[in-house]
Amino acid sequence: MNVAPRIPPVATRPRSTGPTASEFHVVCEGVWLGYDEEIVLRDVSLEVLPGRYIWLVGANGTGKSTLLRAIVGLLPPRRGRIWRGADARPAGYVPQQQTLDRCFPMTTRAIVEMGLFARIGPWRRPSPTRLREVDDWLARLGLREHAHKTLAELSGGMRQKTLLARALVTGARLMVLDEPASELDAASAAVIWGELKRRVTEEHCSVLAAHHGPLPEPIAGGDEWIAEVGRGHVRCTPRGGGSR
Repeated sequence: MNVAPRIPPVATRPRSTGPTASEFHVVCEGVWLGYDEEIVLRDVSLEVLPGRYIWLVGANGTGKSTLLRAIVGLLPPRRGRIWRGADARPAGYVPQQQTLDRCFPMTTRAIVEMGLFARIGPWRRPSPTRLREVDDWLARLGLREHAHKTLAELSGGMRQKTLLARALVTGARLMVLDEPASELDAASAAVIWGELKRRVTEEHCSVLAAHHGPLPEPIAGGDEWIAEVGRGHVRCTPRGGGSR
C-alpha cells in the first residue's frame, strides 16, 4: 500500500482563521493515520468541543487507540491537520496498559504526582493543596495502602486506577482515555464515570473515551456523541440519534 504524502500535521489554529481556543479543545480535519506502510484511518474529521463527551466505539484493531494517540500528539498524521486550542493544557491521557513498562521503578504515589506537572511544571515542588488532591484520588480509588508499591507489584486493576488518578490530577480541560474502565470493579468505575460527568457538565471540560461493552447511563442534558470506528473511517453521531 502506498504511503500518503507527509504534510506538516499538528498546529495551533490561528485565531484569524477559525474558532478561538475557548471554542474548541481539538479539531481533526481530513486526518489520515497509519504506521509504516499501513494506513489505519482515512479522512477523519472530528470536533472535541468544551462540554462534549465522545464515546469512541468499534471492534478491536479498528484504530481507536491510533486516533487517541494522534489526538494527544504521539502520532503525526500522514495527511490532514489536528488543531489544538492555543491555551489548552496537555490532555489528561490514559493509555492501554500494554504500553506500560511494568519494571518502571517509580511508586504508585510518584506516578500519580506526575499528573501535577501539567499544572506546576516538572521542577517545582507541589503545594500542600496539590498534594492533598493526590491523597484524595489515592483514597477515592482505593490506592492509599498501595501508594509505595511499584507498577510490577500492582494488579491490573490497581495499575489502571493509578493511570486514571494521574490523569485526573492534571486538571486538564481535555481527557483522552483508552478503555478507562478496563479491569475496574463496579464501584471504582462508578467513581470514574461520576467524576468525568461532573467535569463535563460543571467545568465544561471534554472527554474522548474509547469503550467496549454497554455504555454508562447518558448524561442528563449532556452533549454526548458516539464516534464509531470501522473499516478505516470514523462516523460521529449524537447519542440518541441524528447524524453529523
